Amino acid sequence: MAHRATTRTVAGGAATALALGALTIFGTSVATAAPQTITWDNGASHYTRTISNTTPGIGDTITVSTKLERTNSTDEKLNWFKDWHPACLTYIPSTAKVTLNSGDRPVEPYLQIASDFIAGDFAATSYQVIAKNHPGDVQSPVFTAQYTVGANCTLGTAMNTGIEYGTNLGSADFKTKGPSITATKANTATTLAPVTGAKVGTATTLTATVTGAATGNTVEFYDGTTKIGQNTVGANGTATYQWTPTTAGQHTLTAKFPGTATANASQSAPQTTTVAAAAVTSTITLAPVTGAKVGTVTTLTATVNPAAAGGTVTFKDDEYDMDTVQVGANGSVTYEWTPGWDDQHTITATFSGRDGVLGSTTTQQVSVTAADVDSTTTLAPVPGAKEGTATTLTATVNPAAAGGTIEFKDGDTVLGTAQVGANGEATHQWTPTATGQRTITATFSGRNGVTGSTTTQQITVAPADVASTTTLNPVTGAKEGTAITLTATVNPAAAGGTIEFKDGDTVLGTAQVGANGEATHQWTPTAAGNHAITATFSGHDNVLGSTTTQQVSVTAADVASTTTLAPVTGAKEGTATTLTATVNPAAAGGTIEFKDGDTVLGTAQVAANGEATHQWTPTAAGQRTITATFSGHDNVLGSTTTQQVTVTAANSNSTVTITPVTGAKVGTAITLTATVNPAAAGGTVTFKDGTTVLGTGQVAANGKATYQWTPTTTGQRTITADFSGHGTTNASTTHTTVTVAPSGGTNPGGNGSLGSLSGGFGSSN
Repeated sequence: MAHRATTRTVAGGAATALALGALTIFGTSVATAAPQTITWDNGASHYTRTISNTTPGIGDTITVSTKLERTNSTDEKLNWFKDWHPACLTYIPSTAKVTLNSGDRPVEPYLQIASDFIAGDFAATSYQVIAKNHPGDVQSPVFTAQYTVGANCTLGTAMNTGIEYGTNLGSADFKTKGPSITATKANTATTLAPVTGAKVGTATTLTATVTGAATGNTVEFYDGTTKIGQNTVGANGTATYQWTPTTAGQHTLTAKFPGTATANASQSAPQTTTVAAAAVTSTITLAPVTGAKVGTVTTLTATVNPAAAGGTVTFKDDEYDMDTVQVGANGSVTYEWTPGWDDQHTITATFSGRDGVLGSTTTQQVSVTAADVDSTTTLAPVPGAKEGTATTLTATVNPAAAGGTIEFKDGDTVLGTAQVGANGEATHQWTPTATGQRTITATFSGRNGVTGSTTTQQITVAPADVASTTTLNPVTGAKEGTAITLTATVNPAAAGGTIEFKDGDTVLGTAQVGANGEATHQWTPTAAGNHAITATFSGHDNVLGSTTTQQVSVTAADVASTTTLAPVTGAKEGTATTLTATVNPAAAGGTIEFKDGDTVLGTAQVAANGEATHQWTPTAAGQRTITATFSGHDNVLGSTTTQQVTVTAANSNSTVTITPVTGAKVGTAITLTATVNPAAAGGTVTFKDGTTVLGTGQVAANGKATYQWTPTTTGQRTITADFSGHGTTNASTTHTTVTVAPSGGTNPGGNGSLGSLSGGFGSSN
């Protein structure tokens, strides 16, 4: 922290102590506070320093404030202020503030916090701290902070406090001025929470709250004069103990805090509580439940022992509450239960307990059967049954559930028996051995609670299938884009069924098989090469399907091509330009011949993407007719295209010069002027100091560009001017050396900043 060179003389008069009224005390102690205020004068400064409690207990919070008043009209502006305190006090963050006419202003973050002082740097704050005394304009700043009294304070010993500060008028040191602080033991208060419902043999929680005790301190619990246990104070200021009374009747309970080296002892007020006798254990039983069935009322009977009127029994079916019934004088209760589903049920009866009798519970596993219901059995339709071919018979039972069997019969002949699945279905694989009408019967056996049922279905069995062959007539002379007839022949021949023609996996079409066993399809190949042509017969009636494949070679069709030239822009005499021609369809092969008028420029190979390029360097400016001619390749015909290209004249060179710079000085603006030849409005000049870009100026019609430069460093500087070029004029560059002299002034010094707080406080320079 920076200090003024002069130190103000401390007035010889002793400080005046003032008694204060009631103050708000921060912290845990509840003892009577001992506030103190002292005043003193030093020159035209009058000080008032107040400590809210000069005899605080350990853990208390105290507030320290110092007021600075002026007794003449000279303003005193605080640069820094230091509040000295005993090292066993801890500053409470965010409590340091300065009270001005405009209100309270926080000191943090411009606050240094040390073990025995805090120091505010008011030279760094956004507000000014000024003590002044003018008619109608009086301001007396008050510096306030709060501290917590630590357990490491030596009890009963006076400890110094004071201030130190620096202003525009100098600095002052009152670091032991006072008032002094004498730490005392913290006063405590102990309360015992009300205790209700205590019962012999049952644990009851005793909760004591101790104000002023530290976490970890011990609290003792007493029943009359007998200590029943102890525990430590938690972070919330409470201590608990689990007390299990052993005798019924009146008990007087107290909680005692025995005190510590830093806190006084305290004791709660005695509390009388009535402990009830221990409750009697009960048992509850459920009468056995048999024959329970879905939809049928069943009586549940529960008996409580010891028997007496009082309390209730709650019946549950698995996790579902059914009802709660009052216990009669004989200890029995009944409930009429109608099961809703068939399965194992866990029936629970829970006795609530009554005065002096504990509750109890019991469970019983009850098997509930389903109510008998009628069933229906249906057979899924069986189409396409054929002699010698396996057919699936599917029977469905309603209601659906796993269990029971289905017997399948053909007339009187049993075909087989299948188990019914959870979806109510049963299946059987049946291979008919004779053609004609068959009567198929499915008979359900029934299962628990579900009656049996039966159904029949008339099924027509067709004769066995006959194998077929399919052949494709040879296909020759196939050409891409040209229609050709595909002919397939089925044996045995008969009108019916269809032939599906495919090229690889692509379906070409479907044709009806004629009476001669033939089907045809007009095919126009879309791609050259080998094609796998497949003909698949669908089958018809009892003739099975069949398939055949033939490899067909398809030659490519001649195709026209187009050739395009990419637009050519910015062509310039003497500068290489890329000519790009694109052939469609694109494929590697053939060449492109590039011409300028009748002059052949060169020939380039066409790439796989259809492009060919040529580097052309125009030798003359003006309109040029560029021609690109594709040679053609394989079955792709040649093509040609032309484009008119404008070639501009070649660029001219330029020079740039810097007007000599004299009288350059640090901190003084000077004009840098660069001149471009040939002169013309356009382009820019970039000025640089060494490698550092200073700025850019536009080239005017007279060829000049300027920049206002304010040197920041003395010595030899290399100034560079880079002309960007414009239009057909090329870029150029130049540099010159400029000597920069120091500025004419000196750097003024500064006063009043805090600087490094760690080394500057506590002394003046």
